Amino acid sequence: MPRKISRVSPAAKKQPATKKPKNFSKIDLNELMAVIRRVVGKAGEIGREEALRRVAEALNYGRVGANIRHTLRHALRNAVLRKVLTNDGGVLSLYARSIEGYSRDELKGALLKAVGRTWWVREEAIQAAARYLGFRRAKARIRSAFKSAINGALRQELLEKDGNWIRRARNS
Repeated sequence: MPRKISRVSPAAKKQPATKKPKNFSKIDLNELMAVIRRVVGKAGEIGREEALRRVAEALNYGRVGANIRHTLRHALRNAVLRKVLTNDGGVLSLYARSIEGYSRDELKGALLKAVGRTWWVREEAIQAAARYLGFRRAKARIRSAFKSAINGALRQELLEKDGNWIRRARNS
């Protein structure tokens, strides 16, 4: 019986298959917030350039070219504006490790920015607000915190409701 000949070299067999990076123009800003939250959360405090490199690495980009650098700088600025990160002289850290680190007013603000004037089912609005803050999933504690924020925003007339649907009020 003839011996089977492998066409793949032994060195090639040992190398793990790398994930192909996503088309950078198709990455959602909320998805970037989740990656940024994960990367900075693992590092604790991290410099801006190191954060750029590690986020690009987490997205499976081998090097940080001009376009990727521009997009990631924009995303890091957005993360600070969204209160996902704090920036202390170029050193980035998480604003809050968990949902409990945000005040009710901060949660209301994130909710209002995430939903805008479009009608949303409450549960989907909670998921959108959680993603706005860089959380991948809205588990029980996150849902509970945002339900409280929704009720507070409704009382303050920052949100309008129609049954189970909500949206930002015109005057807010």
